[in-house]
Amino acid sequence: MHLELEVINIEEFVPLPANASLRHRFVGRFGSIKVYIYDPYTIALSKLARGLETDIQDILFLLNYDLIEFGQLEMVVENAIPTAWEYDIEPRDLRQYLKEVHRLFKK
Repeated sequence: MHLELEVINIEEFVPLPANASLRHRFVGRFGSIKVYIYDPYTIALSKLARGLETDIQDILFLLNYDLIEFGQLEMVVENAIPTAWEYDIEPRDLRQYLKEVHRLFKK
């Protein structure tokens, strides 16, 4: 199928939320390959940790298509705060980006 893949160990970049491995979502089957999306909350957390405008838009996409719920995302963020420094994540920035997502999502 001539696929180019890059393996990323997301647990090296963000603290994994509880039960992350149970929340992957099946996308579809493409030939003999089954495609899954990793835990949407872990994806959202990693995007909040980076905080780029495109990352915020990606999180809004996840929210608008009911792939994640804002209240649960808040809990994931608060649970990540105690170990955020271990991943070079500034807790204050994480909370600020979450506030921005909340502001934009409420519109």
